[in-house]
Amino acid sequence: SELSVCMQRDGCVSCHARDGQGGMAPEARSVLAEIEDIGDEGRVPPELSRVGHRLKPEWLLRVLKEGQKARPYVKARMLRLPDAEAQHYAELFQQLDAVPGDDVEPEFQKEAVAEGCRIVGTGGSNCVTCHPFGGRRALGPQGMDLTQQFERLRPGWFREWLLHATELRPGTRMPKLWFKDDAADRAQVDAVRTWVSMGASAPVPAGYAALGSGLVLDPIDSPRLHGAFLKGLSARCLAVGTPERVHFAVDLAHGHLAWLWRGAFLDAHGTWDGRAGQLLEPLGTDWVTLPKDCVFTAVEGSAQTAQLVGWNVGPDQLPVFRWRVGAATVEDSVRAVLQKGGAVLVRTIASQGGAVRLKLPTDGGVKALVDGKPLGEVVVQAGARVEVVYQW
Repeated sequence: SELSVCMQRDGCVSCHARDGQGGMAPEARSVLAEIEDIGDEGRVPPELSRVGHRLKPEWLLRVLKEGQKARPYVKARMLRLPDAEAQHYAELFQQLDAVPGDDVEPEFQKEAVAEGCRIVGTGGSNCVTCHPFGGRRALGPQGMDLTQQFERLRPGWFREWLLHATELRPGTRMPKLWFKDDAADRAQVDAVRTWVSMGASAPVPAGYAALGSGLVLDPIDSPRLHGAFLKGLSARCLAVGTPERVHFAVDLAHGHLAWLWRGAFLDAHGTWDGRAGQLLEPLGTDWVTLPKDCVFTAVEGSAQTAQLVGWNVGPDQLPVFRWRVGAATVEDSVRAVLQKGGAVLVRTIASQGGAVRLKLPTDGGVKALVDGKPLGEVVVQAGARVEVVYQW
């Protein structure tokens, strides 16, 4: 085939095997370093049989063009290909290997996220023994990072691999965990897939240690609240981390929901190191800063902005803020909600004594939705309650 000719011509088969052809010579294999105790999979460049069925096209193209890696323990390096050549290889792999149903994802269900998280952790199938997770080390050898697998693997292969790993790759250290391949087994595998689809906002499974030092705040099991000096905001700020791994910060001096981000929460070291403390920034990813004019104002009378009356912690251990805005008292809370593709923040606002206006972000990669529609502002009438969904 054209692919075989190209792989021979470009020397790919000197390192990679495909369909029983090629692969490293025994003499070359014998000098490869073993970084992790996971057998040849931890030393030898990966097999390319059915690679167009296994890997998402976008990931495959990044491997060929940019040297994207999922196996940091494999020290053999592949040359990066020119853009046109990489695109041609990716298309050939796709044409030869893809099968119907490759990209059919399981139907998203919130319950599946929790079940997938349970399965991965200790007390489940113990995937945490060999797989790190977003900066958290595995309990044993450090295999592939689980946070990469949704963007890397096509859902059809993901299911096949978990159900039939030992048959698909004899000698793999990946154990066979599901034996029946029945509806119950497939539901569990689909739950793991749903969990990894959360990306940076995937809940942390049981068994992983907290990130970093004792001053790295890691809301694994419950929310974490931290009052701190945050970079670019006032001296009165509260950062809130959630187990859903989507976080926010509020500037208490201005009634401003200021930061949104995902992944890791905060390193509080700067708060306590030095007499005046240091300005903190999020540890995670997807960090966005909302415009400073996205605050409450009174609808009637002068355009008075919000003043903090106080706040307490609700039954979900998240803060409930109370603002005075002109004649109105506003109750304001934010919670994380899991949905397909990750988690979002849902803000619930209730006003008493008067109507208030809240300006909403319209750019910077953030959408604010009310009743499913993106808006530039929302008015909350006296006695009314409104939910605003922040997507980014």
